[in-house]
Amino acid sequence: MSSSDQITIALSKKKIVILVLGAILFVLASYWLWQMDEQTIRSQHRFNNPDWVHTIGLVGIVFFGACAVFGGLKLFDAKPGLIFLDDGFVDNSSGIRAGFVAWHDVTDIRAFEINHQKMLAVELRDPESYIRKCKPWKQGIVRINAKMCGSPIVVSAIALNISFIELVAHFESYRSQFSCES
Repeated sequence: MSSSDQITIALSKKKIVILVLGAILFVLASYWLWQMDEQTIRSQHRFNNPDWVHTIGLVGIVFFGACAVFGGLKLFDAKPGLIFLDDGFVDNSSGIRAGFVAWHDVTDIRAFEINHQKMLAVELRDPESYIRKCKPWKQGIVRINAKMCGSPIVVSAIALNISFIELVAHFESYRSQFSCES
């Protein structure tokens, strides 16, 4: 396959705007929990432990704040979200993008779902080598990804200008044509 036959999938700015707005709403809700006074919390029938409620609020601010920042950066990212090539694929679809992944390193592609969000786990011959390529601050996040999802590389169509079914079809087509495992 020549480079002119590569498939390039753009980031969906519309989907990213929706994700960023959702993250901002969760930051605001988390801030509300974090700043809530102890008397108000204790008066609740459920969730009446101030330490617990404040911790949830603080964790929510940090997590969803990071999601909003990464999403905001993606809005100004001119690079394609995903590129399929004969020797591998380039993932730029999320804040923890994988970069280039060679087909000969891919052992399997597995679809799974978390909270109604469909994703593809790209299983690798040597996952640790891909984790080591990451910047130190990113390695922890990628290790958590690997434990939760079974692979350090997880691709979702949520920020891409493509459906999940099309995403799976492209992965399966390219992998069957160019992988050493086929």
